[in-house]
Amino acid sequence: MTYRIVNGESAIALAVDMFNISISDWVMRSPYWIIEALDDTKVLTSLPVISAEITGDDYIYTLPCDLKSIVKVTYKNYIIPQHNNVTNDTNNLREYLVGASYTVNGDNTIRITSADRNLKDGTIKVYYRGYITQLSELYNVEMPLIPDDETLLQAIAHYILLRLLMRGYKHPIYSLNSNNQITNPYILYHGIGNTGGLKQKARNSVKSMSKEEYLALAGKLNSIVVTNRSNTIDFNGTM
Repeated sequence: MTYRIVNGESAIALAVDMFNISISDWVMRSPYWIIEALDDTKVLTSLPVISAEITGDDYIYTLPCDLKSIVKVTYKNYIIPQHNNVTNDTNNLREYLVGASYTVNGDNTIRITSADRNLKDGTIKVYYRGYITQLSELYNVEMPLIPDDETLLQAIAHYILLRLLMRGYKHPIYSLNSNNQITNPYILYHGIGNTGGLKQKARNSVKSMSKEEYLALAGKLNSIVVTNRSNTIDFNGTM
């Protein structure tokens, strides 16, 4: 099957159109919810390795919003190891930045420990597994790129509504307390007993696209370099 890729804005537009909900502060949370839905539907068998250049602030570096796991951290082509993985391999020491290491702080930042003061507010490169994102000019936030599959988009739209209702949003028709599966987005999305819902239908529709297909669709066959994101609104910690 030949797939196309679309910006996450398409899922937001569908949610607004289907459920007649207004866009307010939730649109800044929606990229995170879109990624949650992509994780939940398991439409990708594995995630590609992406690179991002990040500028620090007092040795603290905010990680990309779409990061799932760190592969490597470098500074001027030298590897900065994680604190508990500092190498003792003398044969490869020339690849490493002497006296430097990083520790992960929560889900969205790392702290660099180094005597080199250039790292206090320098620029590092983080290689990580994650979803490819694209800056939304409409919302000034990084939006995930997603397969242009009608069933998947419907599943994500329902997931957005589900997350809104979980946050206390009141909808005139849809409710998590409804016994009617037509008006309960939890049942619509998850199905009954995790069977027959849009989540399962989306997974079957996309057929677990490989990371190579995903990269090809996004037009990014090589490692993607995302410049400093300090001028865009990130969605870390906005669940």
